[in-house]
Amino acid sequence: MKTVSIFISAIVAFYFAAGVYSNNAAGGDAESVTRSRVSRACDQNLIKEFLSVFPENKSPSSDNLLCSAATEYSSMLASMPVLPSRLDPILVRPFLWKHGKGDFHFLPLTVTLTGTKLDAGVLRQFAESVTREGCNSCGIGQSEIKSNEGRITTVICVRGSAGISSVPLRVAVGSALPLKGRLARGYKNPRIFVSAPSGIVSKTIPAIKGGGSFSANLRLDGGMGKYMVEVMADGPEGGEVIFLLPVYMEMSPVEANKDLSILLEFFEPDEYVDEAGAEYLIAESVRKERKKMELSPLIVDGAVSEAARLKCRAMIAKEKFVHDIKGKSKDDVLSTAGVEYSSSLENIAVNVSPAAAHYMLMASPAHRANVINPAMTHFGVGVVKLPDSDEFCITELFVRKGAGGGI
Repeated sequence: MKTVSIFISAIVAFYFAAGVYSNNAAGGDAESVTRSRVSRACDQNLIKEFLSVFPENKSPSSDNLLCSAATEYSSMLASMPVLPSRLDPILVRPFLWKHGKGDFHFLPLTVTLTGTKLDAGVLRQFAESVTREGCNSCGIGQSEIKSNEGRITTVICVRGSAGISSVPLRVAVGSALPLKGRLARGYKNPRIFVSAPSGIVSKTIPAIKGGGSFSANLRLDGGMGKYMVEVMADGPEGGEVIFLLPVYMEMSPVEANKDLSILLEFFEPDEYVDEAGAEYLIAESVRKERKKMELSPLIVDGAVSEAARLKCRAMIAKEKFVHDIKGKSKDDVLSTAGVEYSSSLENIAVNVSPAAAHYMLMASPAHRANVINPAMTHFGVGVVKLPDSDEFCITELFVRKGAGGGI
C-alpha cells in the first residue's frame, strides 16, 4: 500500500476574536425551502473494516452524508492525471458543504491502495486521533484510479460540537432560515454570524434553553446569492468556530464547486511563497477586501506585524493554535511590541498555503467582520513557518489607534 497523505490532526485552524460589524435580530416564520443534498448509503464492508480498529463501544457512528462526501473527494483525486504534490485537509471542506455538513472540526485520512485491504496500522493510528479529538461520526468512500489498478480511499470523521439540526442548502427569496442546535459539553455562549452576498456581516444571539440547546430564525434579507452561516462558542481554549456552512438563495448548491476550484489553485507549486511573501500577499488581500467594501484602508504597521509574529511563535512553541495562550494573548504581544492602541482584533490560521488560509478566513463571517471592521485604523500580519513542516502559522492583528472607536 502506498500512502498519498495521512492527516491526523484536527482541523481547528480558523479562530477569531470577534468584532461585530452589525447586529441584526432574526425573526419571522420559516418559509418553504428546497433541500439540495443527495447521499449514498455507506459501503458496509468499508465501514466495518474501519470501525473494527476501535475499542468496543468507543467507535463513532457512520454517516451517509459523510460517506458521500468521502466518495466524491476520492473520485475527484482519482480522476486527476497527476495527484497534487501536496494535499491539504482544507480541500475536503467544499465536499462537506455540498452535502450539508457544516461541522467545523474534522479529521480526514486519504490513502491509495493497490491491494484489497486498508493498512491496519494506519487505521489504528488514525482511530487514536479520532478518539482523542472527540469525533463522533465518520464516513468512508472509495474510487478507482482510472490510470492504473489502484484505488483511493478517504475517511472523514467530524466532531459535532454544535449539534446542528439539518440545515437547508437552498432557500427561497425572503425566507427565514431556522437554526437549531445543542452545544457539546464544555461549550457555552453560542453566537451566530451571517455574511450576506454583499459581504456585510451580521450577528445574532440565539435563544438559549437548558442542556445547551439554542435556536434562532435567521432572516436572510441581503438578496440572492451565497450566505455563509457560522456558529461560534466559547470552548476550553476560548472562542472558536464550531459550525460553518454556505446557504444559497435562488442559487444551486453546486456553487460549492467554485470554492474547490479556487482552493486547488492555491496548492499549485507556483503559489508557494516564503514568510515575507506570504505577509505581503495577505496584506494585499486585506487591502482589496476593504476597498471592495468602500472602507478606509488600514495602515500596515511594523510594530503590529512584529506582535503578530510573536503570537505565531508563541503558538508554535506551545503547539496550541488558539487565541487564549497565557501571557501571549493579542493584548500581551501588542504590549510587548510597544503598540499603543484603544481596541484590537485577531485572526489566526494554520495552512500549507497562506493564500488558502486567508481565503477560508474570509469565508468565515466572524473573521471577515474583523477584516472589514470600520473602527480599525492599523493592521499587521505575521507568518511563521512551522518547524519540520510545510505549514505556516498566520496571525492577523487589527488595532485602532487613538481614543474611542469601540467595537
